[in-house]
Order: sequence, then C-alpha cells, then structure tokens
Amino acid sequence: MLTNSKNTASTMSDVINFQPKSIFCIGCKNAFIFTTEEQTFFHSLGLTNVPKRCPHCRLYMRMRREGKSTDTLTQLNCCKCGEKTSVPFLPKSESEIFCITCFREFKKVNRKTGAKI
Repeated sequence: MLTNSKNTASTMSDVINFQPKSIFCIGCKNAFIFTTEEQTFFHSLGLTNVPKRCPHCRLYMRMRREGKSTDTLTQLNCCKCGEKTSVPFLPKSESEIFCITCFREFKKVNRKTGAKI
C-alpha cells in the first residue's frame, strides 16, 4: 500500500530504465539520439518533457537568448566517443574536446582523483 507519494517518487527513480530515443530536431530537422545519460540527467532535474532540439540547436538557442555571439559556435567530434558535439568557442586543438556525456564522466573521475580539469 502506498501512503506517501513523495517517498515513492524518490525510490521509483532508482527503478526507471531509460532507453535511447531517436528524436527529430524542430530547428535543423535532423535526427538526434536522446541518450540514457541525458534522460537520467533530465529526470534528476525534474524535467518531464523530451527535448525538441538537438544539442547543437539547444546551445545555439541558449547563446542567442543570452545575447552572445554565435559566430564562434563550432561543431566537431568528441575525442573520446566520436559523437558530434558543439562548443561555444574556437578550440585550439580537437584532441581535448568532449561531448557533454564524456565531459561529465571526465569531470567525475577527476573530482575523485583530485586532478585539475
């Protein structure tokens, strides 16, 4: 018998099994994968809707909304997994550019070891 829905929601998040989803971006009309890592992140923030824009278009819209120049928005491949990613600057070298998923993992590992990013 469920008595407190707030307690149930926190324990149910451990049971949720996310699957990668293919979604079409409303900005560029290209398909992108809404990964299990992104779904877990969205769920941890309490976001219930799936994204309508691909990561590149989301970054582009965020920069425009904040009044930043989009001239330096660069698309390239992640140095770890090879996934296409966007960065809001012109990189000096492509060897150190991570997608958001790999960057979070890299940051988590370096936080545990105490290394500087």
